Amino acid sequence: MLINNKNISDELISKLISDIKKKKELSPVKDSLVQEELLKFLKQNTKILERFLKEKAEKSKEYELAVKTIRSTLRKLHGAFVMGVDYKKASEMISQGKIDEVMQMHESTKPRICVYQSLYKRIFSITGKPEVIVDLGSGLNPLSYNHLGCKPKYYAYELSANDVQLINLFFKKSGIDGKAEQKDLQNDLDLPKSDVCFMFKILDGFKMTSGPKFVEKLITTVDAKFIVASFSTATISGKRMRYPRRLWLEKMCERLNYSIERFEMADELYYVIGK
Repeated sequence: MLINNKNISDELISKLISDIKKKKELSPVKDSLVQEELLKFLKQNTKILERFLKEKAEKSKEYELAVKTIRSTLRKLHGAFVMGVDYKKASEMISQGKIDEVMQMHESTKPRICVYQSLYKRIFSITGKPEVIVDLGSGLNPLSYNHLGCKPKYYAYELSANDVQLINLFFKKSGIDGKAEQKDLQNDLDLPKSDVCFMFKILDGFKMTSGPKFVEKLITTVDAKFIVASFSTATISGKRMRYPRRLWLEKMCERLNYSIERFEMADELYYVIGK
């Protein structure tokens, strides 16, 4: 494979992808998406790229660094929030109607379980009750459907094939007019029109890996009356951030002449953006 005019063996790229995906929570991510992030990393890190041209590259510290960095990027970018979910057991629990118990197993929904009703009531007091919701990088958030206080059509987009399968099972068993689909938003922004678009805890990752221009493209391209974006107010160590507000987002919305309201709930900062 040619990267920056350097020929890296396909075997080494394949091994890198395989080693990156050895982490259970990353195993559902498509190889093509892992390769895409890997190529970006190597193009930006020429010293590591040069080391990969030499013998026994897979034994080097540069190799370990590449694997570790790409894993971190995929977790932040693609919402790999899974906490050792047993998907077979989760499917059985959904069939038994134990929805909250399943949400307890997933880091994207666990912190919100006790506040979902209050959260949606607060959001919809600003947006009005939606008829159509689009949920980007959804994790298992669609399983909170019964806490919405309304019955909208629901489109969920997520990179984890396992999450998509669980969401569609939930929709089917619950008789909900909804559909989940596996999608890479960096390469596909073909989305249905909606009243409200959820972007829970995905914009920091996109800003880090794809840059603020992509975040602006995502926000301006989505055909929604309102976007609800959320961000963690805690650091990786669990301490509260000293400055949790995303001023870059506030300034972007001001420049785009979008209305914006913010509030905090359960260690998350929410922005309701009116387009």
